[in-house]
Amino acid sequence: MTDVVGNPEEERRSDFFYQPWAQEAVCRYFYTKVQQKRAELEQALGIRNA
Repeated sequence: MTDVVGNPEEERRSDFFYQPWAQEAVCRYFYTKVQQKRAELEQALGIRNA
């Protein structure tokens, strides 16, 4: 808890998440999750990524 990054009070407000970087962060997060699931599926099916 002592390694606090950012301002927790500021992050409690919704305006914080309407900043320009937030949409890009969400897109990157979901893209990474989709790629992880795709890799898991390809491994399970024995498909090689060409």
